[in-house]
Amino acid sequence: MTLTATAPAGLDAEAHDHVVKGMALSFVRTPRADGQTVGTVTEPDRVWPGLVRRSSRRELRRWGLSCYSESVALLLTELVTNALCHGYGTDVDVRMHLTGTRLCLEVRNGSLARPVPRKADPLDENGRGLVLVDAIADEWGVSDDGTTTWCSFFLLRGAAEQQGDDRASRLPDSRPASQPTGRTAARA
Repeated sequence: MTLTATAPAGLDAEAHDHVVKGMALSFVRTPRADGQTVGTVTEPDRVWPGLVRRSSRRELRRWGLSCYSESVALLLTELVTNALCHGYGTDVDVRMHLTGTRLCLEVRNGSLARPVPRKADPLDENGRGLVLVDAIADEWGVSDDGTTTWCSFFLLRGAAEQQGDDRASRLPDSRPASQPTGRTAARA
């Protein structure tokens, strides 16, 4: 696993303004015995969601944004697990970056197949990841080439002020009552 500072992947340049802080993790998946990487998470790869979760929590603590830790950890776990289960490449790249107004998460898995939420039956063990992303993140989407799934959280005024952003006064103290916690931005 590689941990480095990063700039955004540029998925939505208007929504993701200048990067204040960033983190990137990259890892190589372990193929199954038949050489395939899609469809089943191998035993060695089962560690990656937990490592990504712990790394994100540590970074958010360093950034003074621990209030986002549980939501970010859950969504990164879901996105990384999706990448391991459905991605076609051997590399998985995870980015988390902070702008003046947003906390952004991106997971790239090399798959050109666009992920779509599905309705899981009550007894299904799978199928709720993107539903959770949609419910928890303020916006989410998929890159034009289908290889990267991203989501973001709007920072509240206190979090932006803590980061020293001069635009903090234009941000809300809390979510408006009419604004749901999950809002899908791009599905096309």
